[in-house]
Amino acid sequence: MISSNLKRALDACSNKIMTYSLQYRLIYIDQAIQKGYCPGIEALAKDMEVSERTIHRDLGYLRDSLGAPLKYDRNKKGYYYEQSTWNMPAIIFTEQELLALLIAKHVLLHHSKVPYEKHLRNAFNKIVNCLPGEELPCLEEIEENISFRYGASRTFDPMILDTVARALQKRDSIKIRYYSAGRDEENERVVDPYHMDNLRGDWYLIGFCHLRNEVRVFSLNRILECHKLERTFEIDSDFSYSDFIQNAFGIIHSDEPVEIAIQFWNLDARLAKERKWHNSQRIEEPGDKSVIIHLRVAGIEEVKRWVLSCGKNARIIKPEWLQDDIMRELAESLKRYKKN
Repeated sequence: MISSNLKRALDACSNKIMTYSLQYRLIYIDQAIQKGYCPGIEALAKDMEVSERTIHRDLGYLRDSLGAPLKYDRNKKGYYYEQSTWNMPAIIFTEQELLALLIAKHVLLHHSKVPYEKHLRNAFNKIVNCLPGEELPCLEEIEENISFRYGASRTFDPMILDTVARALQKRDSIKIRYYSAGRDEENERVVDPYHMDNLRGDWYLIGFCHLRNEVRVFSLNRILECHKLERTFEIDSDFSYSDFIQNAFGIIHSDEPVEIAIQFWNLDARLAKERKWHNSQRIEEPGDKSVIIHLRVAGIEEVKRWVLSCGKNARIIKPEWLQDDIMRELAESLKRYKKN
């Protein structure tokens, strides 16, 4: 029988997360052997409240998949390691977990200048180094059979991103020189970083702007200079990231959401149904093979770009003022195509 002290220690170590899962049971068995208890199947099954058949399978996994030098002592009627220097791998993954790990790796590292890229790669390498040798070919095969491709994303200075990230962590204000694409001008402002947001590969800073005296969104690629100030701040207790972006169609934020209806035809109608564009989305199908998407969103400029990108296959139904805006945009666009 395993001592009660060891059992309590293992319970504390696992923090009772996934109690008596495979990972827990393997750690339990390994620690019992390492402590020299020479545990038997009956005692292990009783301690972990599982069947003896389950313990048989666990021992087989420990021996065959993890390479444990398990031996049975007939006199003590329990198991021990033939090589006392053997250690169980720190991490054990299923094939599904390896796939999830690989996907996470590519999602996090698909940019060459992702923040803390070097540290992320080192962390993934440490995880891989903890894997049993039998699992490495599986991971290599997954890498060969699955590819990830991403659309164009904005370039940015990794040093600026690092400065912003550090200021965000330590609650330090920053002074930035910022290029406003809408006004086509540069200005300096002091910002209290509240949150960093990555939308479709592009990085944004949400923070309190002391120049405008309100929470604003800044595209990191438009921050031309960034310096940490020797002053700290407290995030406004009324600020909530989830509330801030709740109505935003993309990253552009405005105070009042608008009820919008967009009708799509042909290929764009079929494509529009395939995605969830916003949490408020409601789809209507009039029966003529067109699709009407109803939204309640803030950030009209991004909706306008979406509709204009669909050309003749999209039309704003409501509100009328947005329909008029689109018509003016199209009229101006048409002028550019007129031949002299």
